[in-house]
Amino acid sequence: MLGGFRAATAGVLLAAGLVFQPLAAMAEVLQTQMGVNGMTEADVVKAQVSGNVLTVAITFRNTSDKAARLQGGPGEFYFVDAAGKNKYLVLRDSAKRWLAGPLTAYNNSRFDVSIPAKGRALIWLKFPAPPADSPTINLTTPFTLPFDNLKVRR
Repeated sequence: MLGGFRAATAGVLLAAGLVFQPLAAMAEVLQTQMGVNGMTEADVVKAQVSGNVLTVAITFRNTSDKAARLQGGPGEFYFVDAAGKNKYLVLRDSAKRWLAGPLTAYNNSRFDVSIPAKGRALIWLKFPAPPADSPTINLTTPFTLPFDNLKVRR
């Protein structure tokens, strides 16, 4: 019973854009890259296709003794499928809102994530699914070096 409560609580915290470190620590890391700010490292913990949508989740780890801040728009994220060499952007809903989070700044259109010293934060994005014959993608973010040859799960 307590495990269900913890899972439900973690879901509420993540939906609210809050960090739940034990959940992030349990996730399997698919690939790690250095942050371009020199203070963070990023782990892709999910690259999963469901139907015709690819969901990507990235955990950022602040490796410094100072707070770090990540600011940027979902429009700065994209991937190229390895097989077809096509570029894919983050999806938007029918009201033109990004399918990504947590978006807290500038009318919910940008990431503005503060990570305390030695802390963690999670972001997620939804993209069109790459073709079935593309088992890997090359993911580009404004916060990290590129995640090349990132395996996509189906």
